[in-house]
Amino acid sequence: MTPGTSTGRLAERVAVVTGAAGGIGEATARLLAHEGASVVLADYMGDRVADHAADLRNAGYNAVGVATDVRDLHQVRRAIETATDHFGRLDILHNNVGVNFHNLIGDASEEHFLECLNINLLSVYRGCHVAAPIMTIQGSGSIVNTSSVQGLMGFRTYAAYATAKAGILGLTRQMAVDYGPSGIRVNAVLPGAVDTPMWRAEVATTDDYAAEIEASAQRIPLQRIGTPEDIAQAVLYLAGDESSFVTGQQLVVDGGLSIAGSRPNEP
Repeated sequence: MTPGTSTGRLAERVAVVTGAAGGIGEATARLLAHEGASVVLADYMGDRVADHAADLRNAGYNAVGVATDVRDLHQVRRAIETATDHFGRLDILHNNVGVNFHNLIGDASEEHFLECLNINLLSVYRGCHVAAPIMTIQGSGSIVNTSSVQGLMGFRTYAAYATAKAGILGLTRQMAVDYGPSGIRVNAVLPGAVDTPMWRAEVATTDDYAAEIEASAQRIPLQRIGTPEDIAQAVLYLAGDESSFVTGQQLVVDGGLSIAGSRPNEP
């Protein structure tokens, strides 16, 4: 199968996006395809990514959905090798899987803490572990890891999650140093409050969801919640040629949340 299309910012590129069943991952996969890339959508919700891939193919794009549990190295390898098997190369990897874990460190069991790291941090290791040698042989590639503003700042009861997201930043910088000579760029995107199913589950404590959205937006200088497409555009920039001299960086996309400080009576 011929990779990509002849037009778009990512013409002839091949991308793998994890966590592509919904939210940021789905939006990113669709945008990369629209910009010319052939895309492998990977997620443990295999039916969802199969449907999304079918939608993209029906729209004239190259796309494949692969059921993938990112806690399993063999499944991550299978997803990435689907790209090379179907399209002959791997140009972009977006390590995007993320799941919130809540607990004070004194209350968190070792199992809780390790599972959070396994899903949020070790999944990034697994993707990079498989992709880096492939990209090294090619002499080029771009890896974009989804971290979070919680890798930079503290929110109550997110000890394990913040640890994982901060770890992604360290891994991103180290890989940029190690693999820069091989032509591989590695960067991180750090979303703030983004209207995804996971984020809605976090804030939906009453039936008045609109009011909760508004209350959350008041904490953000731009006075709105981010969209998955906002983050997808940042990933597109880091994945494409416009950022060809950018590596080891962390691009915060949060409407200013991380620089705003606290507000009176804010919980």
